[in-house]
Amino acid sequence: MDPLITTIEARCRDCYRCVRACPVKAIRIRAGVAGSVHAEVMDERCVHDGRCVAECPQKAKRVRSEMSDVLRMLESGQPVAAMLAPSFVTAFSPYSPGQVVAALRRLGFSEVHETAVGAELISHVLRELLKQRDNRQIISSACPVVVNLVEKYYPELVECLSPVVSPMIAHARLLKSARKGLLCVFIGPCIGKMAEAKRPEVPGGPDACLGFQEVKQWFGDTSIEMDALLPEEFDGTAPDAGRLFCIEGGQLGTTGLSTDMLDTEVFATSGIDSCIQVLERLRSGEILDRPVFIELLACRGGCVNGPLVGEAPGHELFEKRTSLIRYRRSTSSRTHLTSDVRLTDEALTRSFSKKTVPQNEPNEEDIKRILERTDKFSPEDEHNCGACGYSSCRDKARAVYFGFAEVQMCIPYMRKKAESTAALVLNFTPNGIITVGEDLVIKEINPAARSMFARHGQELAGRALSEIMDVRDFIEARNSGRLVKGTRSYPDSGLTLSHSVFYLKEERLIVGIFADVTDEYKQKEQLSRMRSETVERAEEVISKQMKVAQQIAGLLGETTAETKVLLGQLIRLMKE
Repeated sequence: MDPLITTIEARCRDCYRCVRACPVKAIRIRAGVAGSVHAEVMDERCVHDGRCVAECPQKAKRVRSEMSDVLRMLESGQPVAAMLAPSFVTAFSPYSPGQVVAALRRLGFSEVHETAVGAELISHVLRELLKQRDNRQIISSACPVVVNLVEKYYPELVECLSPVVSPMIAHARLLKSARKGLLCVFIGPCIGKMAEAKRPEVPGGPDACLGFQEVKQWFGDTSIEMDALLPEEFDGTAPDAGRLFCIEGGQLGTTGLSTDMLDTEVFATSGIDSCIQVLERLRSGEILDRPVFIELLACRGGCVNGPLVGEAPGHELFEKRTSLIRYRRSTSSRTHLTSDVRLTDEALTRSFSKKTVPQNEPNEEDIKRILERTDKFSPEDEHNCGACGYSSCRDKARAVYFGFAEVQMCIPYMRKKAESTAALVLNFTPNGIITVGEDLVIKEINPAARSMFARHGQELAGRALSEIMDVRDFIEARNSGRLVKGTRSYPDSGLTLSHSVFYLKEERLIVGIFADVTDEYKQKEQLSRMRSETVERAEEVISKQMKVAQQIAGLLGETTAETKVLLGQLIRLMKE
């Protein structure tokens, strides 16, 4: 099966934003064609939180779509049920829940259910587990990202995960047990759920998963006019407290635990960075005995801020929480979930396993060698700026060692290298380069320009340009914004220079580039003189030739006249 998150290489712009956003650094920087690099997600290390998808400014991260599978299900003739995650209320705003139900039925779903029912099912089991806990803290397993985080990066805490399935798995199993042959499609805000549905450890889940964003696009593609739809009722029993399961503290309330912020028996937090902090403290033993139950949600504020929610106008976290609470309080004609509407405890429990990715840690010598490749020879050279996406230079060096990062990802080093290369070019180019401000005062002058104008940089920098040359072309370039070209001779140095002058508006600088064309100019003058002398010589020869021709013509004319007279006399004598 294809990875859950892939990269569109043509869009990836080497910004390393996904590396900075990824909480577990499950991003590998790889070289592409023509020396380009792109970031790709390492699925075996990924916890599927989706931050790289949400943070990418170029939209270069693509989530695997199961839309084609869903369309085939709807065309198969089998009944297909839509399972809406509790956060749907905010995702499809401003449309009412009933209008969303009506729209899904227009798409071909035979049934539409609230997965908040599954949240209430697992809460019954969790309450019993809390009564029987054997002196260990319990971490909620409802969030698949938290489960991935624990299994892959905190394997010591696997035993603390509550051994119950997620609301999605519980709900799918309930629907399938009630109606044989029913196909189920989960619609939610979470990338992690898409991976969870395919895990062999939890069979019986939904047959496909779609994101809220995909479904909203689907509504648009099929020209469903949401505003014109009359609200319709959900199928099945109505959930109650489970509708709040998707916000921070929602599982505590659904399970019947205290939601008092000052209660030390329970603890709830959201946002993957906060989750990692709690897990770090649990692993180190800093949090002992209390709290008894720990609710962790990877997305800030809960599932209402999942990566597949899409755009919802005017909905900040406060509004999202408020709209969910209002919806939970709304009346419904359907029967609320009761204790007899449930699966067996065995159908709602599960186990977990350690999925750590083994790797050989680099030693100090390996780290030192990698750091030296970016001119970091002492701790003072390690800026730890985070521009590469890693929190420290040493973390980035570890990533280079594992093949996850490139040495060139160090922005300060590459900038220093680029600046030194630029300085090298300026210092050794045969062309003179002078940079002046808008006031025509020299700011920078390279060695070639100093040589051309027989001055030293210390003498010229900060002085008026008019002291060494005519500034009319610089003024024209500044005023017109156009490139000004020309050629001038400088008698003081005996040089003839061609120049190109241009204005950098944003930097408010005027740059002049001068090329020595003295030899070419001399060659042109010599060629011009040769042409002039040749013409003069040719004119002299022609003049002399004309004089000779005229003299010859004169002699020939006299001889011809005398001959004509003699021949005339001879003819007369012959006639006589």
